[in-house]
Order: sequence, then C-alpha cells, then structure tokens
Amino acid sequence: MDWVDVASKLGFPAVCLIFAGYASWRGGRWVGEQIFIPIRDRTIKFLDDLTNWNLQLGERLAALSDDYIKHHTWENGEMARQDAKLNTLLDIARDLESRRQAHDARKRPGTDGVT
Repeated sequence: MDWVDVASKLGFPAVCLIFAGYASWRGGRWVGEQIFIPIRDRTIKFLDDLTNWNLQLGERLAALSDDYIKHHTWENGEMARQDAKLNTLLDIARDLESRRQAHDARKRPGTDGVT
C-alpha cells in the first residue's frame, strides 16, 4: 500500500491532515533539539555560574568583614572610651550649670528660684 492507495481510500483532505501532523511533529522535534534544549542548557550553566559567583562573593565579603573588624576593634574600643569621657564631662558641665543657676537664683531676691 503506497501513498496513492491511502489517498484514494481516505481522501485528499485526510492525507493533507496526516502530512501536516507529521510535518508539525518533525518541526517541533527540530525546534526542541536545536532551540529549546540549548537555551535550557545555557540557562542552567548561567545559574550555576551565578551561584558560584555568589558563593565566592560571600566568602570575600566575610573575609573583608573579618579584616575590618580586626582592624577597627582597637579604634572602636578607643572610641568607646572617648565617648565615655565626653559623657562624663557633659554630665559635669550640666551639674555645674544647674548649680550656677541655683546659686544665681538664691542671690536675687524675689525670683523664687526661677531663671
């Protein structure tokens, strides 16, 4: 049985439909093999490279953070000491100012301690 016998038994529209289905199947297979699979493979490779790059970046960032912390630990401790000294001096200045205002209020009669 050849194509002519099939065409005569099924009719020309049926043969055209079978041919169109076969051509679509072959064309879809070609598109899948030549276009979609390479795109998928490249996308997976890109994501793997991106993951590796992110891991390397994380390691470098951790190393830089450790170096920064080691380098600035003394400075941070010194800053904390200087901050404590400054706060102590500010507390003394506030106390002296409040004492001065209280003393001035006692010197002036009729102010009732209000400055």
